[in-house]
Amino acid sequence: MIQKNFSANVLLPAILILFGCSSLLFAWGPGHDHVNKLSLEVMPNEIKTFLGETYAKKLVKWSHAPDNFTPWEKIKNISIAPEDLAVLKTYGMKHPYSLHSHKGQAVNFVLLVHAFQARNVERATLWMAYLLHTFADEAASNHDPLIHYITYAFKEYGMNMGKGIGLDFADIVNTKEGDAIIRNLLEKVRIVSLAENPRQALLKIMMAGLEGNAYMTQRGSRIAATYAMNASEKVIEDGRRAMAELGVYSIEHGMNAIVTAWSFAKNGIVPNLNDEVLEEYKREAAEFGRNRPLRYDSIFVELLEDATKTPPFIGALVEPSVSMNRAKFSFGAKFIMASVVRTIRNAGIPYRLVDIRMIEKQGLPSPKTMPLLIVCSGQFSVSKKIKEHFKTYTRRGGKLLWIGGEHRNQLGEFSKVLQRAGNQLLPVPGKYGKNPPVLKKTRVVFRSAFRKVLGNKEYGFTHNPNTKAGWQRPRCSYVIKSGGNHVRVLAELLVDDTGMSIAAAWEDGGGKTKYIFLPEYLVAPYLFSKETTIKDPSRPMLDSVGEKILLASLRLLVPGMVRK
Repeated sequence: MIQKNFSANVLLPAILILFGCSSLLFAWGPGHDHVNKLSLEVMPNEIKTFLGETYAKKLVKWSHAPDNFTPWEKIKNISIAPEDLAVLKTYGMKHPYSLHSHKGQAVNFVLLVHAFQARNVERATLWMAYLLHTFADEAASNHDPLIHYITYAFKEYGMNMGKGIGLDFADIVNTKEGDAIIRNLLEKVRIVSLAENPRQALLKIMMAGLEGNAYMTQRGSRIAATYAMNASEKVIEDGRRAMAELGVYSIEHGMNAIVTAWSFAKNGIVPNLNDEVLEEYKREAAEFGRNRPLRYDSIFVELLEDATKTPPFIGALVEPSVSMNRAKFSFGAKFIMASVVRTIRNAGIPYRLVDIRMIEKQGLPSPKTMPLLIVCSGQFSVSKKIKEHFKTYTRRGGKLLWIGGEHRNQLGEFSKVLQRAGNQLLPVPGKYGKNPPVLKKTRVVFRSAFRKVLGNKEYGFTHNPNTKAGWQRPRCSYVIKSGGNHVRVLAELLVDDTGMSIAAAWEDGGGKTKYIFLPEYLVAPYLFSKETTIKDPSRPMLDSVGEKILLASLRLLVPGMVRK
């Protein structure tokens, strides 16, 4: 049954969600206020004196200012100087939110230098508030794959978990234990200039997002572990420290950027954000991405350690986090794939994580070594070279379990029978604020091998996949049209009198399964099961429905590797 509290829920239009819930969707919520307020405590006296009491308060008041998509010229509550508008226009920054980008942060830095040079306290305070906000965003825990799912899916679903330490920096600031940790960390902070060379300073400003994200994702599982049932005091204290570290990291690195701008202004240095600097940033960012360890995503650490040492094994395609909501797959793919792999491991099936970056360099393992690759594709924004490696793998006999998302013609002849359905029939449409009326009427029925494990009954959504905020919504716009004898339907979506095939297996001429396509919303956790409790969200697993779907799929694709 669809829960009453969500059947009556109608999401606001997308624009209202973006403006009204921006602090929830994009970064720390009230944590931004605390980051800016605590920044004043480590701020050099000469900058604090420059601000004065009135503008010190505005630094905190304006802590959420960048979460706004209103064009600069139409903003009413904050006045933007004409000379600043000219700079923003030159670099294509159309609204406050555009300063979240790494290029936007560099533009923000340049504007702050100009404001300091002009000794204009109001302009300087505004650009300081913006810079502190965007630096904090990249280290905000809700952008971690684990914490994001807890924040925007599981909390909204009303899942039972342990008490936890909170999901925002603000949740620990006003506690005795949290305050003590934060104060201890702040005492060790030393605010320093990023660089004497303006070119190097700009590069460090733009690279800060990638570095902040890597710092943050290493702490996700520590925070998530506090939500485990019966989490020990040691685990809770460690999670509290992890959250404090993220907040203080934001303060230190944001203030380092501000002090650098102050130093440049005093010495008459004007940073030049030109094409050469932007190109150098792209090269440095690419190098950083190539070398970032996969284990920096704490969601994968345990699975990397437990991976099968010798072939054959099932491959699970994963990617490292990068920055905010950027991903080659779906944002929720990391959580879903970690759940899939942990379920496979617990079933005694050999596996390995396959890093998307390694495919670019080495191609995919041979089908003899890795007979099956599991993909949670999302938009599947990968290079032409990677797509060619996929085709080589399947041409040589490799099989794919495709959790879509986009298929990008990677499923051979099967891709030709995948077609887009109209948004009016989809349970998870493509845009925020679109809570389709069909969701309350939607039912899933399972066929063939799936019916054997899930029974001959209709399944409705037990929770709303169209959460009010968050990037993890399990979107898939594809259904399966008739494919003749090669297609075996595994699940259908029923909306009133309309039935659509949403999951199917593609069989070769000998009746052996080559590909299986599943929509992401069919596998995403706790959408069809009646489970209400998550014992340990730091170690995600599929729910009972997802587990049965996964294991049934593996029996079709690689029957000799499934023991259960």
